Amino acid sequence: MLITLTDSGEAPRLRAWLVRQGFEARSVQRGMGLLLADPWVPWEVRDALAADPAVACLDEVSEGPRRVLRQGPPAPPDPTWELGPVPVIAGPCAVEDPGAIREVAAFAASLGIGWLRGGTDKTRTRVDAFQGHGARAATWLHEAARAHGLRSITEVTDSPEAEAIAEAVDVVMVGARHMHASRHLQRIGRLGKPVVLKRGLAASPEEWLRAAEYLLDAGAPTVAFCERGSRAAHPLKRFTLDLGAVPFIREVSAFPVLVDPSHAAGYGPYVAPLARAAIAAGAHGVIVECHPDPARARSDALQALDFEALGRLVEEVVRLRAALTPEIPLAPRPLRPGSGATDKAGA
Repeated sequence: MLITLTDSGEAPRLRAWLVRQGFEARSVQRGMGLLLADPWVPWEVRDALAADPAVACLDEVSEGPRRVLRQGPPAPPDPTWELGPVPVIAGPCAVEDPGAIREVAAFAASLGIGWLRGGTDKTRTRVDAFQGHGARAATWLHEAARAHGLRSITEVTDSPEAEAIAEAVDVVMVGARHMHASRHLQRIGRLGKPVVLKRGLAASPEEWLRAAEYLLDAGAPTVAFCERGSRAAHPLKRFTLDLGAVPFIREVSAFPVLVDPSHAAGYGPYVAPLARAAIAAGAHGVIVECHPDPARARSDALQALDFEALGRLVEEVVRLRAALTPEIPLAPRPLRPGSGATDKAGA
């Protein structure tokens, strides 16, 4: 972002104020401008700058994805993403048969969970791993969810059955492996369904936001971001969960943020601590994997919770969210022309 000044003598004061808000700026245009390298400047900061008489204009040098970025105070919550009193989406990694998914749906509903997840067309690393039952599984998932008053959600891949799978469920998901595939994002957006967009295995925040822009531009009515962990040099277990992404996306975007601790952990005992951390960081909800008998799960057995563990997780998450202090919206300090104060930035 480029800030054009009416008086070059105001540059030190404005630069010092920007530092206090967490932004670095360098002088350009012979001191008549300040250039911010960071394109993700919150609207509150933009408004404060626009109201200052020393600022002539704000130019978007590196324009962000405009459909995704928040342009004003938070709007009322989108009812599409209302998770209810229990901010948990739960279900098996893969929908294996109608009986098992009905059992999971019944137990999830008994805990107050309102959403049922399940993989129907699985993208696996190993070619000989269980790939899912496709559209049949999507039907089993939705019927189990509907029988217990739940909403159904599944990943839609680039398979020939993509449209049939999407038609069978309430919400579709773009998996981490497909986040960078722009043609796939456009195809998913044209389905006209709400989309949960998982972050790619090594995607930057900007790439994640711009992937959401593809979905919205193609026709998706709304998007939720889902952090699921990134590859690191030395992951503690499977992936490294980037909880710093949660407040960042909440600050710059109008859309909700979910966290998938199951895929980050890759190990059942780690899922609950990561879920608690996600809620504490400000996530709107968590997506976790559970199975009636994890030892017999055909996909990601090690990270699946049994019913007892899921019950404990729900209790902990609900208690934690109730105990959190209400959010304090970002309120940058007002600019104080001619204050004469000197800080670390030299103003």
